[in-house]
Amino acid sequence: MCNKSFIAVHSISAIENEIFCAEGLLEEVGTAYPYDSFEDGYAAALRWMMGKEPSSVEEEYRSILDGKLSVAIRKGE
Repeated sequence: MCNKSFIAVHSISAIENEIFCAEGLLEEVGTAYPYDSFEDGYAAALRWMMGKEPSSVEEEYRSILDGKLSVAIRKGE
């Protein structure tokens, strides 16, 4: 294992947005990933931090919000 310094590929605001979306998912649905373990999520977050995979949390959260907006529009709210 190499011992190199790490420079984040994401800005502080991108990381804060990721946290916001993850907390939003918890509030809205409890979890969007009921079949994944804590360790699965931890590994996914670290891969995102390293720029090795896109954010699935933001996509999932936006999807839920879009669905709620569609329902509200159909109901005329």
